[in-house]
Amino acid sequence: MKTSTIFYKKTHSMPLYFGKHAIIAIDCGMSFPPHNMPGIDTSIPDVDYLIENSDKLKGIVLTHGHEDHIGAIPYIIESLNVPIYGTPLTIALVEKKLNYLNYSEDVLIDIKDVPTYESKEIIFLTTGNHGEPINCLTEIAEGTHDDIKLLPGDTVLFSSIAIHGSENLFSKTMNLLEEQGANIIFQDIHATGHACIDELKLIDHISLKEVLIDGLGIGNIGKNIISDRTKMGKNGVVIIETCFGASSGRLVAPTRITTRGFVNTKLSTDILPGLEDAVKSEIARLIAQGVTGNKFDSLVQKAAEKYIINECDQRPLVIVLTNEIVL
Repeated sequence: MKTSTIFYKKTHSMPLYFGKHAIIAIDCGMSFPPHNMPGIDTSIPDVDYLIENSDKLKGIVLTHGHEDHIGAIPYIIESLNVPIYGTPLTIALVEKKLNYLNYSEDVLIDIKDVPTYESKEIIFLTTGNHGEPINCLTEIAEGTHDDIKLLPGDTVLFSSIAIHGSENLFSKTMNLLEEQGANIIFQDIHATGHACIDELKLIDHISLKEVLIDGLGIGNIGKNIISDRTKMGKNGVVIIETCFGASSGRLVAPTRITTRGFVNTKLSTDILPGLEDAVKSEIARLIAQGVTGNKFDSLVQKAAEKYIINECDQRPLVIVLTNEIVL
């Protein structure tokens, strides 16, 4: 017997055990994506290999019920359609995974309606006890949150201590809250993520309704999309627009170049004229050779990228939009 491990962006694993004619998978978890995967909410194992060898896959064995061990099950089970094995508790957690929250609708209000209530009537449940730069509590502490503004005397209750490695961010968030006059409640006690006996007993008595998820915005994100997001996040975007006559195949309007998040104003002023000349020269060359369609867009894109790299060593996302105008 040999073993292998499915890694997805080095965030978690799904070990595989290979027999002569069989494969057994251990766990199937989900995790938060690393910083080099912008715009991704969660990451799950890539199971393409298992789908291709589904005749050999005999089942998935779950070691326990943590999200990083069972969280990806709802996303892959229809593709694999194999037995899942685990202890009664772990299997129960998988079965009830989507029915995890029950509340009275009159308890929740739209965040836009907060100003119509008195401060003492409102409780915000936010992310951010670890001080991550983009979470809700950090934005509130920095005064950058769009809808929630901290007032002197407001109470902030931390549910747990900082995890190892985030102490500096945690302390920074607490200092910012104190500077705004917040009353901070915090005890240096670690709250375990494991439910104890009493909590498990309580779960049996909670009546959960069905939870419906519309599915909008849920899907598999490919490497090209992540690469584009990374480029835009680091170096911005350059958009090149051309307009051709549908029948003549000739330019009917000046080529326009627009940048967003690319370079500062001074550097942009220095680079754009030369970039425009390089793009216009390439377009003229391609028109003379009769190049059209996707090949035209690709070559214009490469010419722009080459010029930008040579001039300022930047690699923005370059998008070429070719429009056909019926005259």
